Amino acid sequence: MKKTLFAALAFFLLTGTSILSAEETKSGETDSFPWSIYVQTDLCYSPECRMLTGGTHYAPITGIYASFLCRTTLHADYTLNTPLGEHWLLSDANLVAGAAFELTPVSIKPYAYLSFTPLPFLEFHASAHAGSAWTFFGKNGMEKYNAASGEYEALTFGKDWYLKASAGATFQFDTGAIWEGDWTHVVTLATYTLSYTTLTGVEDKTPWSWQAISHYMNGLNYDWYFVLGYRLPYKLNIVGVGLELYGYFDGQFDSAYEKFDGTFMTAELSPLAAMVLDEKNSFNMQFTFKTRRSFLEEHENSETSKELLLTKSGTEWFFDSFAFRWTYKF
Repeated sequence: MKKTLFAALAFFLLTGTSILSAEETKSGETDSFPWSIYVQTDLCYSPECRMLTGGTHYAPITGIYASFLCRTTLHADYTLNTPLGEHWLLSDANLVAGAAFELTPVSIKPYAYLSFTPLPFLEFHASAHAGSAWTFFGKNGMEKYNAASGEYEALTFGKDWYLKASAGATFQFDTGAIWEGDWTHVVTLATYTLSYTTLTGVEDKTPWSWQAISHYMNGLNYDWYFVLGYRLPYKLNIVGVGLELYGYFDGQFDSAYEKFDGTFMTAELSPLAAMVLDEKNSFNMQFTFKTRRSFLEEHENSETSKELLLTKSGTEWFFDSFAFRWTYKF
């Protein structure tokens, strides 16, 4: 699910950098212009890591190319200052309402989001997404698994829709709030998000794919994301590592796919860095090591539809991708 890699980058940029700059803004000072309009372009390259059979292990890189993904998203945020009191912990409380339009080569997805920061170290957030997809150069952006054929088959753009509603909370802290100085900023972030995701026209317990990523299902899923970073007094101002854990609460597909283990929890471990060039341009990048199911039976990486009938035997770690995000603020 490479979408999660970009979600992690976005979350780090939008929430992580807010605490990093907290000491630079005096209590009570606010931006006179409440709107923030920016565009984000994501690029993600993955080498080939051929799947191995057996128990828990690491799969090395076996080829120079597996996939290349790109995405552009236009955001518009409105910030409303909502002080809950005169104390410094409460005086900078704010509410951010935003809307975005995401475009990839195989899909479109507008969505809206809301975040409330009652305390400098705590944020609550929610979002609602609706998207549809098409086929581009043989890649289906939206598919449903057909048990009769044993293959994923394309759905119709504009007729079938990807829907997602989510809510969660974030704890974020910068030690620079305790010890002043250019070299005292150890950054921590922990967020938990609960989401319900569905693809219209697909029955419950039936596998489907979105943006060429397979093995989704209609249901409630969770996402833990953690960051431990260090802030530098340079343009390359953040280095750190992120850990993301996600999966379904009840991930059981139809009983025919019981050996596949739909409740498998995916982990992503990512060294990351952030660079701010000027007031308008910033860059994020990360290398991601990821887990996937290991099976008793052999199969090719491209044969994702066959995995549903295989027997999960363990966890396989592999190098998933190198991702890069450019953010331009208008």
